[in-house]
Amino acid sequence: MENIRSRALEDLESFLPRAGKDYERLRNYDFGPKDRSNISNLSKYLSRGIIKEEEVLASVLKVHSARAAEKFIQEVFWRSYWKGWLEMRPKVWSDFLQDVSDLSKEWKNEGDYLAATEGRTGIPCYDDWLKELVDLGFLHNHSRMWFASIWIFTLNLPWQLGAALFQKYLVDFDAASNTLSWRWVAGIQTAGKHYIARAENINKFTEGRYNPVGLLNENPRPIVEKGDYQRSAYPSCGNLAESVSGVLLLFEENLMLPEQLLDFGFDKLIIIRNSDFKGEAEKFSRACTESIKVTLSETKDVLVEVQGFENDFDQKNSYLSSYLFQGPAKDYLSESSMLEKTTQFRNSWDEKYHPSAKAGYFKFRKAWQKELSGS
Repeated sequence: MENIRSRALEDLESFLPRAGKDYERLRNYDFGPKDRSNISNLSKYLSRGIIKEEEVLASVLKVHSARAAEKFIQEVFWRSYWKGWLEMRPKVWSDFLQDVSDLSKEWKNEGDYLAATEGRTGIPCYDDWLKELVDLGFLHNHSRMWFASIWIFTLNLPWQLGAALFQKYLVDFDAASNTLSWRWVAGIQTAGKHYIARAENINKFTEGRYNPVGLLNENPRPIVEKGDYQRSAYPSCGNLAESVSGVLLLFEENLMLPEQLLDFGFDKLIIIRNSDFKGEAEKFSRACTESIKVTLSETKDVLVEVQGFENDFDQKNSYLSSYLFQGPAKDYLSESSMLEKTTQFRNSWDEKYHPSAKAGYFKFRKAWQKELSGS
């Protein structure tokens, strides 16, 4: 069994020399699935909790100045911004889920939707990206934006169903980043500011592999969202450093580092798998949970179980979990009436940065830039 944590640290170490100006210069290019040397390839580890934002940032800053690595550092903080923003607007997530449920019934037999989900649109770049998503569980970030824009504005499909498609297949799926990025492309996350996929841009940043001239809607109007989502207070909870005991719950979307687990006084660990993941996303998540199970079993005398979303809880036990953000794991505990009975703990990074995601990203960015500069 491969140690996923060790592989993540090796990949981080390998990327560090390229995290500065090389990353800034090349990050927007999609060279194809066989060449990902211009990006970090760390998102899948971050999304599963195998490595943490603070250790990625600390490692980068040992090699580069904050100014030289600013573009990459921004990407690390974008993830934290999205999670904090959604956590203070939970109805965005619940409305999204309801929309997906309603729209799935409405569109399941529609020809355009089936063509888009089977890679039969006749737009070569889009059809190839769909295959890449399904087969490999990954797309370059720039291609995700192009894909989403084509889905929404050229194929005229609901953004919610596109986001749901990504949710199933992305190895680095994160509920906040995925949902809010699709909203941003549509023009509803930042009202009226949508992202338009243009043939010239695709041609440039795929180095001529694709040039969909005449195939795209390059003059669309942004989607208009009905209503407004009011911001609520950032939820409070305990700190991971506190001494606790009981049955510890881990979910594939919020795993903890083995060394963190050793500090807990839990009697039993239950790792709960998300049954909705497909393809490589499912394989990677299974590998992560198995790796943690094996590592923990070798270092701590504790019972470890792995189960799916369908299992019931023993109501007599006391349950613990790292903080559950908006997403499938939190929904699962809510539906099983266990959320209020589970003591949650949040790490110091999330506690520090997420509450600052009150408005737009630029205000959020100013705060962490000031901190990194020491002013």
